[in-house]
Amino acid sequence: MLKIYTNTTVRDVKTELRRRRLISDPTNRRTHLITAPTRLHPLQDNERLYEIGIENMMTIHVRNRLLGGAPASERHTFDGARTRFTPATGVFPSKHPEMWEAHPTEPGKFRCIPCNEAGMAEFFLTRNLRRHENSQRHIDSAQYWKDRQEVQPHHSQDSRTRMNVHDVISSILVSSKHSSVAKTSFQHRSPSPSVPDIDMDAFNMAWNEETSVEPERPLPPEFVASLEEYLNFEDNPDQYSDEEEEVERSEDEEAEEYLDTKFPNLFLKRRAQVNADPNSTYFPWPDRETCVLDILRHIPRCAFSRKQNLAIHWAMVALGVPNLPSDRTMDDVDRELQKICGIQTHRYEGKLGHVYYVNDMAGIIAQEMSNPRIRPHLHFLPEDSGNSLAEAYQAERWLKEQDPELLTPVHHAAGQDFFSLEPALLSDGKTICMPSRWFRRKNKVYAKAWTMKVTHFEGVEGWAVQTHQEIEVAESNLLLAFPRLKQAAQNLNVCSPDTIVAEETSPDTYMAWGKTNPSMGNRWRKKSQGKRVVAFPIWLYCDDTSGNTSKKWNKHNSFLFTAAGLPRHLASRETNVHFLCTSNTAPPLEMLDGIVEQLEKSQSEGIWAWDAVLNDLVLVIPSVHALLGDNPMQSEFACHIGFKGLRFCRNCWVSGKVDGNHENDGQDVQDVQDGNASDTSVGSISSRRGGKPKKSAQESMKDMITRITDFMKPGIPRKHDETCTELRSQFLEASRVGGGAEFKRMKTKSGIKDTFQGVFAERLQAIATKKGLSRDTKEREIIKLKLSFPEHTTSPVWRIRGLDPHQDTPVEVLHVILLGIVKYFWRDSVNRTNNKSDRATLIARLASFNTWGLGIPPLNGDTLVNYAGSLTGRDFRAIAQAAPFALEGLISDEQLEVWKAISALVTLVWQPHIHDIEAYLAELEKTIDHLLECTCRLTPRWFNKPKFHVLLHLPLHIRRFGPAMLFATESFESFNAIIRARSVHSNRHAPSKDIAHAMARGNRIRHLLDGGRFWTGPTATEAVIPDIAPLNSGRPALSKAKTLQDWIAEAPFRFRDPTLWRSASRDAQNLLRLLDFDTKLLGQGYHSSEQEDGLLTYGRPPAGSVGSVRGLSTPFSNSIFAKSNPQQRRVCTTTSYRTCETISLQSGDEAFVNNWIVWNQHLPGLRDECTIPTIGRIVEIIQIVGSDADHQGNASYLTIQRAIAGELHPRYGMHQVELTNEFELVLPQDVLCIANVQHNCCDNKCPVKRTGSVMKEREESKEKVLRVEHIDPGSLILNTAQMRSSAYLQPFRMKIPLSNREVIIQDSVRAEIDARKQKAKADLTTADRNNTSHISPGASRQLLQRSADTRSIMDSTSITDSTQSDQVHLPAVPQHSLQLRTGQEGQHRDQSHLRDPHPHPRPRPRPFYPSPASSSTTINNTQLPSQTSRQFHSMTMLRPHTNPHTSTRVEAYHNASHSIHPHPHTNLHGHAQASTFGHSHAGSSTDNQYGSTHMYHGGGDNDFP
Repeated sequence: MLKIYTNTTVRDVKTELRRRRLISDPTNRRTHLITAPTRLHPLQDNERLYEIGIENMMTIHVRNRLLGGAPASERHTFDGARTRFTPATGVFPSKHPEMWEAHPTEPGKFRCIPCNEAGMAEFFLTRNLRRHENSQRHIDSAQYWKDRQEVQPHHSQDSRTRMNVHDVISSILVSSKHSSVAKTSFQHRSPSPSVPDIDMDAFNMAWNEETSVEPERPLPPEFVASLEEYLNFEDNPDQYSDEEEEVERSEDEEAEEYLDTKFPNLFLKRRAQVNADPNSTYFPWPDRETCVLDILRHIPRCAFSRKQNLAIHWAMVALGVPNLPSDRTMDDVDRELQKICGIQTHRYEGKLGHVYYVNDMAGIIAQEMSNPRIRPHLHFLPEDSGNSLAEAYQAERWLKEQDPELLTPVHHAAGQDFFSLEPALLSDGKTICMPSRWFRRKNKVYAKAWTMKVTHFEGVEGWAVQTHQEIEVAESNLLLAFPRLKQAAQNLNVCSPDTIVAEETSPDTYMAWGKTNPSMGNRWRKKSQGKRVVAFPIWLYCDDTSGNTSKKWNKHNSFLFTAAGLPRHLASRETNVHFLCTSNTAPPLEMLDGIVEQLEKSQSEGIWAWDAVLNDLVLVIPSVHALLGDNPMQSEFACHIGFKGLRFCRNCWVSGKVDGNHENDGQDVQDVQDGNASDTSVGSISSRRGGKPKKSAQESMKDMITRITDFMKPGIPRKHDETCTELRSQFLEASRVGGGAEFKRMKTKSGIKDTFQGVFAERLQAIATKKGLSRDTKEREIIKLKLSFPEHTTSPVWRIRGLDPHQDTPVEVLHVILLGIVKYFWRDSVNRTNNKSDRATLIARLASFNTWGLGIPPLNGDTLVNYAGSLTGRDFRAIAQAAPFALEGLISDEQLEVWKAISALVTLVWQPHIHDIEAYLAELEKTIDHLLECTCRLTPRWFNKPKFHVLLHLPLHIRRFGPAMLFATESFESFNAIIRARSVHSNRHAPSKDIAHAMARGNRIRHLLDGGRFWTGPTATEAVIPDIAPLNSGRPALSKAKTLQDWIAEAPFRFRDPTLWRSASRDAQNLLRLLDFDTKLLGQGYHSSEQEDGLLTYGRPPAGSVGSVRGLSTPFSNSIFAKSNPQQRRVCTTTSYRTCETISLQSGDEAFVNNWIVWNQHLPGLRDECTIPTIGRIVEIIQIVGSDADHQGNASYLTIQRAIAGELHPRYGMHQVELTNEFELVLPQDVLCIANVQHNCCDNKCPVKRTGSVMKEREESKEKVLRVEHIDPGSLILNTAQMRSSAYLQPFRMKIPLSNREVIIQDSVRAEIDARKQKAKADLTTADRNNTSHISPGASRQLLQRSADTRSIMDSTSITDSTQSDQVHLPAVPQHSLQLRTGQEGQHRDQSHLRDPHPHPRPRPRPFYPSPASSSTTINNTQLPSQTSRQFHSMTMLRPHTNPHTSTRVEAYHNASHSIHPHPHTNLHGHAQASTFGHSHAGSSTDNQYGSTHMYHGGGDNDFP
């Protein structure tokens, strides 16, 4: 505390502080600055404190300023008062400090003066200054700035010496070694005569008395040694984090200081460095402790916060771990390792104005090539596997369609490199052809080649490549490659192969050759420099996920990819899913622009990588095999308007129902049926238009039949070029004044909507619709704005080479089938069983369902029924396999047929290996058609769901891309949890940057622990200098730091030494094998096995291995097989054997005794050995003592009780099975899979009783729940709806019956039209019978108007369409009156009960849910057949109406929270609905004391028709 007077100056304060030894004397290197709350800038020495506002009890601050950087003479542009140096160096990290100026308000930020004058005004943190100075943009700006400056006189180097904290420490060390500190005493120093008015002695008397000044002692030797070590260490100021990170670390550093005080030897006292010795124990980590902590910090599924890292440190301290590195040391090691063997993260400024970060795709692909666990499994050539299809490289997209320039271009044969698109001479010595693509067939390489002939084109003689005529060439028939062929052309008396003049596209139709430069050949020959060139297709995926723990809000759009060349069971592993970028602000197409920029560069120049198999450098050509995602995301990729549009299919030109609200471009509304539409898409920028939709005319019968017919078949495919032309036309209309309406109509008519281009179009339309401007002014402003747009204003997806977004976005079966069709019908079925007893029965059946062989846990019926609206894909997978058994008797026969069709479909779709592609696709197409026809029988309103149509494109996509499980997105969806964890454990100030950094470090840990190779040569530290390379896809001429691939591209032969490509030490890799850490947590097991349902298990034993052994060895004569077959000679009866409890099958199943299985039975007596699949039950697992199987831990035989697959059950549509008394001895390799069998509850009328125990707190309570009590346990049904190992059960499935689609559509449309007419009559009757005196005049006018509209509706829905010139002739159906269903037992009542003797007042209807047990309808005392019953049943269940013969009024009450739909079939979004009134998730019904009618409405989520 200081006492001041009116004339006290700042200089007086400094003098008194120096007298008290609180500050040192000023030198040429150190000064002191005083600041006060009343001033922003430091105080000057001559200022009086009283005049500048310093008052009593006010605090002033003294700063110690150390001069650094440029000499004082050049510091006129540098504000040292605002410099925030790094805590380690204290030096301004710039080569030219004179070029920097401080931020006026934010300390620690600086602006580059040359770049600012060039128009790029950006502020940088201190740690980013050197990176900016190394950029080409700064170098150019600085040179121009220097040229404009006046020439300054040259000063000697001595006067320009930089001084920093290192100099001060060095001087201290010198003084401590060579001289002692002079003894000085300040006790008798008198106050300065210049401050006679300051009474300092009175205040500080106690301090002077207690503080006895002693001579300074020399520094301790330990401290001197620490200072020397610090000075000798070359620090890098770029390594320290920014201000936010330092604030985050403050609490942790305090904790570390406390631990350091309590445990002096706890943390390493030096900053740990990366170990440069490849032969060290834990290379590249410095020690074991650092290696373990680094692994823990970057495990994908175990993201830790800094608090959790501190807890880990504490645990290790408590366990006595020595030499534990601190958290700051771990950060330092992490940065160094990332520079050596990590990947870069690039910063992009998107064209739409958002900043996002993308990990280096080339670096990830290079790591895959140098990973010894991944590289042996990668395929670079497509494979012709005949009729078999299991992988992406066997399908037509890779084998036949891909652009030849994106395929593997070279094959080495006969000591030469044969490149595609180059002439080659065949072994006959005469034929010259041009290979276009290479492929494998039965482990041999072949080429698809174009024939060549000599021709004259435009007056020049040369070769013409006949691309319309293709031949196959085996590698053994290749004789001379292009270079040797050019040398031998004259000797062979043929035209030189480098004179290619034309391409013959069809006979005698020529065009100029432009695929290659004929004189140079394939461009990859020169680029590869003799190295191998391979193709690397990827599955590119995008989806949105929440960045919050609650999985709500804060949506992040993320891009991921996997290698398409990996087998499916490896590509689906979480560890092989690679992260590219994420952002909660940038829309997907804007981020895709940065990814495409990297992809274009890689496709143009290639990616240099070290091949872990060839042990040599290779050049990699990446490409996008397909774009994956949910339906809204795939529509956005394809520039498609979405499911809400008139042209709702992104694959074809099929048209939906024409409604009035399409005029308002309602397609801006995102598809919400999947529940995960992208809210951050560019389309969300557009304002959504509200208000009532326009009324449209009722759809006639002919139009409905045409629409349903077109819906149930694939339409004309969309094409890449057509869409690009349409987008150009749309942009031209948007650029025209007055073209806004036409722009919207074009989007609606074509179904094409580019959300990326739409942002620029909206900017143009904002000018075109601006009021107060003339047309000429608007046009000039539009032209000016267009000139400011980037070069590419359309979606970047159109720049992806070799990709058609319409056809290369395959049907995603997870969202289309499980989260689409299965979800729709399950929620519909649950709501139809809303009766209390029926719902309890359904819950009990699901809980009693046998799940053996399905690969799923027991079902929780309460969850599946009561939470039907909140289920996941895993739940619907189980429902699809159990629904035919659980819903039998609770729904109508027509609805049960739909469920059986769904079960047949899912078993076909989820097959990982297709053995006969032609037969499979034919069966799949029939199954899809059967499902659509069964759905149409219910009601055509289901076809307002576009997913039913999208399903029709699945067979073609399977042919082109492989089995549907290859492009299913379950593995990508599960990766969302990792992204969410990284978001939760960050400060969320820069989510795109922080998550990208975390994922890049995860890639590095995975690469090191897999034994991946990385370069350890002299350029390793130069290859990746900064952690972030700044890129800007919106600005040209911007450089970035060189990656390792860039260094290799400049001089490949400098990096070919295999001894300098090292991997992590074996000891470091073996750490993961402790307690099976790699298999249990990282998913990197060595013995991982694949499950047939697409799931992956780790550490599974090989097929045939057995579990625990039961009992001691006994003679084989005591076995069940020997007792039932006394005459058997297969095994000696005196041989000893043991029985086992479990056995692992070749399908990956673990089979137990009493499990049902499918096994191949060998038929004896045939010339060619033949096997047939047979059903049986395991009764014994035998291991012969002393056999080879015993030594290997495998089973010798299985004793199978054979079963007979009987007739098809009429209700389930599946085979009945019955056990026989025959026992077979089966080899383990003959057992195919476990089969699922269910009890025949339909025929045995199994009751539901309270027999199930309830577990509470893991204890069995006395409470009982409903469970099915099976009668006659031997009556069983083979569940052919089993998805796991479904291919083995295909022979047991029911054949799909033939049907007449035309009749089905006509009958269904007739029923829909009749329901509409009944509804119109009911409305008319209600309007006519209501007395207008009971209502207001306004309501009366509305009823009269509605009555008139109803009459017009009835006139427009006649059987013969009066509005069309053609007539629709349908079978005549008599106009019957419908018997309404009443009562909870679903019994029929006489129609006399329906008369209402008291029309006013009428009691409010109470909810009623009829039982659908009966599938027929009584009409005029006549029992109708099932088909006619189906028509009127659907009308009764789905549409409220009034019986015209009984004058019964059946009304539906309106829910006050929702508006009445103005169209009886259409809601506000343009989708057909089952109810005109009301809105309920659980459905609704009307009921009175005389009769009832069930009415169903789909609810707010649009899940039902």
